[in-house]
Amino acid sequence: MKQFFQLQLMRRALGCMTACGLAAAMLMSCGGQSSGSAPDNGPGQNGGGGGGAPSLAMAGAYQGTAAGSSSEFVSFVTPDLHWYLLYALQVGDPHVYPIIYTGIVQTPVSTAAAITTVKSFQSPGTLRSGSATVTGSSGSAHNVTTLGDLSIQTLGTNPVFTAAAMATTGDARGTWVGTWADGLGSISINTSLSIGGTANTPAPASTSFGYCSSISLTLIPAGNAGTGPYFAATAVIPPTNNCSRSNTTLTGIAFIHAPSVGVKRLEIILTDSTGSGISFRGDQ
Repeated sequence: MKQFFQLQLMRRALGCMTACGLAAAMLMSCGGQSSGSAPDNGPGQNGGGGGGAPSLAMAGAYQGTAAGSSSEFVSFVTPDLHWYLLYALQVGDPHVYPIIYTGIVQTPVSTAAAITTVKSFQSPGTLRSGSATVTGSSGSAHNVTTLGDLSIQTLGTNPVFTAAAMATTGDARGTWVGTWADGLGSISINTSLSIGGTANTPAPASTSFGYCSSISLTLIPAGNAGTGPYFAATAVIPPTNNCSRSNTTLTGIAFIHAPSVGVKRLEIILTDSTGSGISFRGDQ
């Protein structure tokens, strides 16, 4: 009888080990997803996330257009599940305020993912919340992103984005010329942003636009970027007269891609805890 019980216990232990192994394999097939949730205030400022943070197979930079329009967008999914999208309503028009979307990707499966509590911020200071569904996702692309409860008046519908993966690079040094935009009412075109330092450690930069002067911008290379380099970004805005964001700190991401041959573009998306924020798109 004693031997019988010992045999039963051994069988149960082996069964548990097999089940645990299958569960681990399933998690790895979904991009290394682990339990727990990521913070909702942007990627970690210690290199863009720690080694123990959840990872996501579809992490990286994307570009594309919204269905039924000539508009374009860029987006980035960090390995620790943060999602950023910068939507320019008119291609090539630097005077048009882009829309900033942010959210957290929830437990993706092999071909789809949900993004709950998507925050949308657009001129004239409109802040909204909704959701998004990503389908056809893989390690290199996600085909369609549908936003719910976030209809855009000029489109007359909720936007649907078709995304294609794009490569990023990690050297932010040099002078970037482009547009700073804040949906609260400030936009500055042909603005220069100069970044020094080294390829691996960009120096903090001082920038300004509108009535917001002496903004301290810091870009930290993300330690969890893998083959898709990006930066954890922070902008400290001091107390400034007439600046709509006086005395505040914004966090987010920055990444560099090539929109055309011989051109490098720096994208910066920064928000506060509500999703309200600023963006920069500059070329060199």
